[in-house]
This record gives sequence, C-alpha cells and structure tokens, in this order.
Amino acid sequence: MVIDFIIIIFFVYFVIVGFRRGFWLSMIHLSATIVSLWIASQFYKSIVERLIVFIPYPKTTAFNTTFAFHFNHLQNRFEAIVAFLMITLFCKFILYLIIVTFDKIIAYQ
Repeated sequence: MVIDFIIIIFFVYFVIVGFRRGFWLSMIHLSATIVSLWIASQFYKSIVERLIVFIPYPKTTAFNTTFAFHFNHLQNRFEAIVAFLMITLFCKFILYLIIVTFDKIIAYQ
C-alpha cells in the first residue's frame, strides 16, 4: 500500500516535470542520460585502477559472511560500481548544464 503510494507520487512528479518541460526537451534530457550511461560503460575500467588509492573498501561484518551466491573480488566490484556512478553523474551534470544553457538561450530570444 505504501509502496504503491510512493510509486504514484513519483509518477505524478515525473508527469508534471515532463509537462512543464515539453516533449522535445524531455527527449533531450533522456538522450543525455543514455549518452552518459554509454560514456560511463566505455570508460569506467580505466578509472578503476586509480580509485584504489582514493576510495577505501568498507570492511564490515558482512565482509566475511557467506552469501547465497559466491562473489569474487568484492573490492574490485565495489570500485567498478563507484567509478561507473562517478562518471555517469559527472557526464549527466555536464550535459545537463549544456542543455539548460541552450534552453535558456532559446527561451530568451
């Protein structure tokens, strides 16, 4: 019941945002998200080697437990996920700035 309510709230929010932006601007934002995910999938492996020094792997009680599935190299997977998220968010932010800038220029004229 609560999950349904939360999903409905998110759906209504995105409908309002899409209605306010318009179809073409929403499609441009969607394509920017897809492009940022593609860029992250292409370049995250080169960032993983550099993240070992900067992002420590959290060793908790779950580190030594056994799981239903056997996970190999949890630290490498953690660093790959962090690198992928960092690149995705950075690219999305840059593309968002470009889109908003051009939208403001067009709206100003």
